[in-house]
Amino acid sequence: MKTATNTESATVNGLAQPPAVRQIAAPTRFDPTDEQMEILRTQICKDLTPAELMFFIEVCKARNLNPLLRQIHALKRFSKEKNKQTGKEEWVGKLTMQTAIDGFILIAERTGKYRGCKTWTTGKFSPNLGEGDLKGHALIHKKDCEPHEVEIRFWEFAQTNFGE
Repeated sequence: MKTATNTESATVNGLAQPPAVRQIAAPTRFDPTDEQMEILRTQICKDLTPAELMFFIEVCKARNLNPLLRQIHALKRFSKEKNKQTGKEEWVGKLTMQTAIDGFILIAERTGKYRGCKTWTTGKFSPNLGEGDLKGHALIHKKDCEPHEVEIRFWEFAQTNFGE
């Protein structure tokens, strides 16, 4: 990874501190090597077709997110659809891309306004559809803004009823 040196003075509790040398990661574009593509193809994205994998890689490049660092994921979401030839309902997987919390944090840090977040869960999990009240929460802090809280219920995003 390329690095740049920053030797600016800093302040701590209003007191000037001597210049310190620290390493700042220079932005690099996600451009997988042949070896990394093999890892993606055989380990991380093994359920994707070659066309889906190439589409996913292009999205990763455009967003500058690295799937090897788990910043973004390629998932197949399954739903029942009627087969046009047979008329029968069958499970069909559709490619979706899901940015992970590390990816969202990276995107937020690129703005220069991100000031951290706090995450926690409340409630209890139940494996029965619609039961349980498990929720995930995040309190996001941005420069020059009030904190923003987000709440997500488990059942809003859970994949259910696959393989009946």
